[in-house]
Amino acid sequence: AVVSTQSTGKYAKSLKKEEKKKNSDKPVWEGNAPRQQKEITVSFTPRFFPSAARESTAAEEEAWYEKNIRAQMAVKAKDKDTKEDERNPVWLSDKASVFYKMGNFPAAINAYSEAIKISPSLPKLYINRASCYIVLNLYEDAVVDCTRALDLLTPPVEANRLSRVRTLAKRGSALCQLGSYQDALKDYELASKLSPENESLKQDLQLLRSQMGMDSVQETKGQITVT
Repeated sequence: AVVSTQSTGKYAKSLKKEEKKKNSDKPVWEGNAPRQQKEITVSFTPRFFPSAARESTAAEEEAWYEKNIRAQMAVKAKDKDTKEDERNPVWLSDKASVFYKMGNFPAAINAYSEAIKISPSLPKLYINRASCYIVLNLYEDAVVDCTRALDLLTPPVEANRLSRVRTLAKRGSALCQLGSYQDALKDYELASKLSPENESLKQDLQLLRSQMGMDSVQETKGQITVT
């Protein structure tokens, strides 16, 4: 039998319609494989400015960023050094000496006091703080510090002899200013005995003895030097 071309075309069209209908009834994912999910990571350059980045200000922003980083590093370094220094009585003592030479005696006292909190067994700290007290006319405090220093300068040996001489003379000067001339005389006599070659001590001791033999010992105040 002969099949016409027209009939064949109609049959093919009919098959296509049926196939299309079948596909339309299927779920979307059944006809096409689902896409695989992927995790996308987006990173942004850290910024200090709240405004959007502009090419015209990029250089200024970068300069500001570097400046702040340097400043933060400097602060951290300073804080670290300060903490270490605050735990170092030698550094504090040196700092106090600088204040003393500058004439800032209260600051020197504070520095010596902080050093003493860390190392309360260093006689030098008490001796030097006593010098600050004497300059500020705080003679009672000076006597206390000198006495504490002498307690620490034991046993009495050649290695600490000069420190004991200096401390005795300093306490003797403070006691003289307080009017305790007998106690001051004892300190000067002991200091002079420990250092017989010290001409300054000899002069102070002679002055104190002569003034104590007079009616007015008030003239002694301010004339005794501190060695």
